Amino acid sequence: LQDGRPSSALGEFNRVLKAQPASNVLDKTLLAMGASYLLLHDCDSAKLAYSSCEKRFGKDKSGQEAKKRLAILAHPTPDMCAPQ
Repeated sequence: LQDGRPSSALGEFNRVLKAQPASNVLDKTLLAMGASYLLLHDCDSAKLAYSSCEKRFGKDKSGQEAKKRLAILAHPTPDMCAPQ
């Protein structure tokens, strides 16, 4: 994701989820997946990633961050999401 390649990053994040679904980086992985989807203008998938993070880690810092991002997605800017 830091290299500006969100599609490649999503592949790596999915590998982490498959290999270690109960990993200690699951919260960060879900947040980064949401960010990757947003860079690809896929708001529905971003919402899914952020919702998963919020549900699983709601009281943690990452869960609170996911909640903030979901609030932004509730009222997206015109260029934020790809046309459906």
